[in-house]
Amino acid sequence: KSQLATFYNNAFAKDDYDGLSKAHLGFAAINFMPEKADTVIYHLKKAWEYNMKVGDTLRMESIHSYFGIHYTFNNVKRDSAKYHLNESVRLSKLFGDQDTFFMALVNRATLPRSYKNYREAITWMRKADSIDVIGFRYNRKRNLYEKMSHDFKELNDIENAYKYLLKYKVYSDSVNITGQNLNLSLLNIREMKAAMSASARESMRSHDRFIDMVFLLFVIGLLSLFIISILFVKRKIARKNIKLEQQKIENLLKDQELNGIDAMIAGQEKERQRIANDLHDNLGSLLATLKLHFQNLKIKKDRLKGEEDAILDKTDNLIDEAYRKVRSMAHAKYAGLKATEGLLPAVKNFATKVSLVNKLVIHVEDHGLEERLENSLEITLFRIIQELVTNVIKHSQASESTIHLTHHKNVINILIEDDGIGFNTEEMSKKDGMGLYSIRKRVENLNGTMTVESITQQGTSVIIDIPLI
Repeated sequence: KSQLATFYNNAFAKDDYDGLSKAHLGFAAINFMPEKADTVIYHLKKAWEYNMKVGDTLRMESIHSYFGIHYTFNNVKRDSAKYHLNESVRLSKLFGDQDTFFMALVNRATLPRSYKNYREAITWMRKADSIDVIGFRYNRKRNLYEKMSHDFKELNDIENAYKYLLKYKVYSDSVNITGQNLNLSLLNIREMKAAMSASARESMRSHDRFIDMVFLLFVIGLLSLFIISILFVKRKIARKNIKLEQQKIENLLKDQELNGIDAMIAGQEKERQRIANDLHDNLGSLLATLKLHFQNLKIKKDRLKGEEDAILDKTDNLIDEAYRKVRSMAHAKYAGLKATEGLLPAVKNFATKVSLVNKLVIHVEDHGLEERLENSLEITLFRIIQELVTNVIKHSQASESTIHLTHHKNVINILIEDDGIGFNTEEMSKKDGMGLYSIRKRVENLNGTMTVESITQQGTSVIIDIPLI
């Protein structure tokens, strides 16, 4: 603690944002216990604040991880825990190494396990098991299999619980054998030193020849290593040249595909505007004229009977309702993205209109979207968000939804959550999920990824990552 305090004071005196971010993250780590929750949150927020000025992606991954684990273990802010753990997985996958990605997936499994959703926990643990970890491999795999055995046991899946218990036992034995081998190696080294000392006392005259032989072997080994390194570098350069040629071809094909997509988007925008104008100007005007004629008929209805009056009133109400629906449809269909406003204002405007018309309340939260994106990309992202919100309105029975828009370095992240009835993603057929299938294809055309997470009676989350490179 004293060394960390000294490090913090030096960083504070120098206005070293990088050092201050590291120090606050260190303070959060050493206070990471339930009774010091306020202290942990304070230091994590300060670490976040200073790191935003530095832009260290891997440290941001660590901060998200600490936030997510803190909220999970203290059983508070489940949505926040989910958001931070998802960000930890996303950043570690994009910018980290295999070990970092492995730990992010293991941490992600702790959230569903905390509320006894063991199937979801197993899904995340299986993803982690597919990672070929390097550092502390046996310990990490041993802990992974121990938790998976526990999760299957809670599901009464005895066969799999026993299977992963055996794996846990194998890796535990491997850890013990490694430790034993290390102790034996140290013992052998001591014995060798003692033997060499005795031998040296008996045969001092052979010492020089031994040194010469060792030196000669060292030179030969060094030359061999140098030759192998040259061959390895040449092979690596050749593979890299082949990969660059393949990349050039892929980029050329991708540019052609993107040009086609841009043309398609532009055509879709014109068609949407045309349909909206037709609904508003033609059909809307026709219904308005019909209503005027009908009201004139009501004025001259002196000779009509009482029953006919009721029919006329009901028909009048139906025409008025149809007129309002046509206007609402026209505005909803062309709640589009104007070239002058940008993605964020368009999404906020869309959310406001939808919240007014429907019972669903939509919140929009943004991070780092101060600058405009390329226009065709903004249109595509807006249409994706529009389709996802439409799905929430049609199917989720949700009362509240949140749209998170995050621009971090060269990645756009979209997270849409709702508190609706959810669904089983494994049982969804391609026909039932055509809306999500279409959105996934659009995301893939942008070289992005899309993840759908849903829990029955708890809600749905859709996570989209779009690279900007």
